[in-house]
Amino acid sequence: MRTSSGLGIVEVLIGIAVLAIGIMVVAQLQASGLRFSSKAESIQNATVVAQAELDFRLRYVFSPAAGASCLSAVPTAFQCEVQVTPCEIVAGSFNCTDGVTPEAYEIVVTASGPRGDSASLTSLVRAITAAGSGGG
Repeated sequence: MRTSSGLGIVEVLIGIAVLAIGIMVVAQLQASGLRFSSKAESIQNATVVAQAELDFRLRYVFSPAAGASCLSAVPTAFQCEVQVTPCEIVAGSFNCTDGVTPEAYEIVVTASGPRGDSASLTSLVRAITAAGSGGG
């Protein structure tokens, strides 16, 4: 009987195949990680643009008639839309539809980046009513 103390060609080939499969799996995970990281960065950039517009609207130019286009400085590669809907408060919750007497406004800012990824931010703002003095 002959005993073998080393590795045969079959064992070496199986080891190389297992190693190659492991390297391919790691390479695919790396590629997926890079792709998802890029998508996350694109969504984050769109969120920053939407947040800047929402902050701008709330601080400086909140008006239901301000229009549907963004008024703050939006980078040229981004698209930005604003929707302002009047809301009434019914039983402690907001009912936001056109045609109601506004007690608040819902502001929705949607920004999309050059890769098509978008972010939407929503805020509710209490309506400001101007009470006039009736005296003279």
